Amino acid sequence: MRLVFSCIETPIDLVAGVPRVLEVENRKLFCRACRSLNRGDMGETDYVGVWDGERELSRKTTLCVVSDPLHLPWKDSRLDGQIFSTFEGLVFEDEETRQSIEQSIKDIQQQIAIRSFQLTGSYHFALEWDVIKFLKTYSYSVDQMTENSYLDSLISFLDFAHDMRFNGVLVFIGLKNFLSADELKSVYERIFFHQFYVLLLEREHDERKFAPEVKTHVNLQLLEE
Repeated sequence: MRLVFSCIETPIDLVAGVPRVLEVENRKLFCRACRSLNRGDMGETDYVGVWDGERELSRKTTLCVVSDPLHLPWKDSRLDGQIFSTFEGLVFEDEETRQSIEQSIKDIQQQIAIRSFQLTGSYHFALEWDVIKFLKTYSYSVDQMTENSYLDSLISFLDFAHDMRFNGVLVFIGLKNFLSADELKSVYERIFFHQFYVLLLEREHDERKFAPEVKTHVNLQLLEE
């Protein structure tokens, strides 16, 4: 996988499980890189392209940009929108589980039907039961770990993205500002475990070198336009 910024000369090659760090010290260039990530279509002045070999991929489906690491994109449609279908698949791939759930539903419906005999009118269920309707009705969702540490919440988000089979590129802007060295190592371990494609776009140059990361440092003095 490769990211090509129109405002940065060097393409950014990404390897699954290996955090890629792009440090851009020039304020103007950093701003342009951030803007290209948040819009970045080819028609814009600044853009970023996503490539898999010789094939250009859709930004809309491939890039998940976390502009503010304190507000993780739990509701991104490529993640949150997959919860119900994912769990439906889990239920139906195990025959014993499926039969057990369906029998439980029949038992509940039977108990309600028995009670309805005490009423004068005739009553019935107008809709068939299914897993997705049940999950939606009871607002089944991922635990965002908001009461825990930021690290716990971030790890939970990465696990969530993996569970939802996200296979695009996760881009974090300024993530290192919120993590200690040990916490960053824990995040890197999770990235490797899930084999994510990840880019960290950072404003400051970090002299520290963490074993798994690959770093590109850009410090250009741009001419005024």
